[in-house]
Amino acid sequence: MAVSEQRVTAPTRAQVPNRSRLLAKSLVTALITRGVAGVTPLVLIPLTLAYLGQPIFGLWMTALSLTSMALWSDLGLGSGLLTQLTRSLSLGDRQRAREQVTGAYVTLTSVAVLLLAILLGSQAFIDWPVLLNAQDAGAREATRGIALACLTAFAVNIPASLVQKLQYASQQATASNVWQAIGSLASLLGAGVAVATEQPAIIVVSAVAFAAPATAFVNSIVFFARNRHLTPTWRAFHPATARNLLKLGAQFFGISLLTSVALNADNLIISHTLGLRAVADYSVATRALSALGLVITFASLPFWSSAGDALARGEVLWIRRTTRLMSVGSASVVTLLGCAIVLMRETVFGWLSPGYVPSVTLLGGLVMWWALVAFAGPLFSVQNAGSVLRPQTVGWAGFLLCSIPLKIMAALQFGIDSVPVVGAALYLFVLMPFAVAGYRTTARTARKPGTSVQG
Repeated sequence: MAVSEQRVTAPTRAQVPNRSRLLAKSLVTALITRGVAGVTPLVLIPLTLAYLGQPIFGLWMTALSLTSMALWSDLGLGSGLLTQLTRSLSLGDRQRAREQVTGAYVTLTSVAVLLLAILLGSQAFIDWPVLLNAQDAGAREATRGIALACLTAFAVNIPASLVQKLQYASQQATASNVWQAIGSLASLLGAGVAVATEQPAIIVVSAVAFAAPATAFVNSIVFFARNRHLTPTWRAFHPATARNLLKLGAQFFGISLLTSVALNADNLIISHTLGLRAVADYSVATRALSALGLVITFASLPFWSSAGDALARGEVLWIRRTTRLMSVGSASVVTLLGCAIVLMRETVFGWLSPGYVPSVTLLGGLVMWWALVAFAGPLFSVQNAGSVLRPQTVGWAGFLLCSIPLKIMAALQFGIDSVPVVGAALYLFVLMPFAVAGYRTTARTARKPGTSVQG
């Protein structure tokens, strides 16, 4: 990496805003703004499911699973940038920070262009109905367009969404949360207009899919107008900086590849074992409980950057105290919200999908899953902030190797209700021990201010 010639001095405590206060502010505002994002699926599901029908809705959810599995396509640069940029800004090195931002944008824009070229150039060789198991006549006809819309929007969003990592690293989590809520509302508005004007399925899906990259693009313009010291420039691009980001990003890439496949294989497993109609039923339950996942996301990302700042200054006591609070608090909130949904399932799902109410077993398994993910989230955030990635890599590899065959067998034997239960059990007994061990390693090996933790 190109090293700034200027003398870098870590800000004194008097110059540093109260970290706990900033974190608490970001969590409170995130709870409000992510509440908007959490309500969006509750409105979007009945709106689109009733309009598109089960086969096409199930096809859409399966196509989205492909994009979720491809979250690794940013090569881990987003996560690597969040870790390194947080450190550079904590130490007051603006020149290095701009070099890191420029390197990330140049690399990810190149990745997006390459993915789009491959996607468009391979259409003659991909049989989308077979890949997505679209057996219904209407679904088969819409398969190619829906898959292209989802994957194109995904590729465009790779560099566009990088602004969120910049906002977290700059301790501007509140602004990031607000913009993400705007993106959720934009997708809902787009779908509503498309349904109201009786547009074809491809238009409905596109309105939802392209809302996120469009919002991220506007967010980027506003962010760089207010943070000109981070604006990418060709002069600030240094291949050595990009290689340094790629080196760290490669480790995050490995973890992202494992987690994206492990966490998003359910719809494909159910599609090929039980059919697209079962995917639609399963997606109604998982989408309704996706609000629980938002609780985890809004807590983990701001804490990641806060933990990185604390590690850069050697404040391990703050990390330990805050991690305990975040883990217990997140898991408790998720459990309470999940239990409320289970108790009110007749009302909730009577509105979301008239005629189908998920079983207590299915919903209970999803609640257990999200509670475990919520507890482990802060533990992983500390490891990510300190670049201690080996324990979670091994843990996720073990989870993936066990989960796919066991979920297939469970789905065939017991139906969709068993899929999240198997996932929760494996998370607890296979992955959680590595989450705890990695966190302890990071806290134990943290050094004095100005040093990094490697693992």
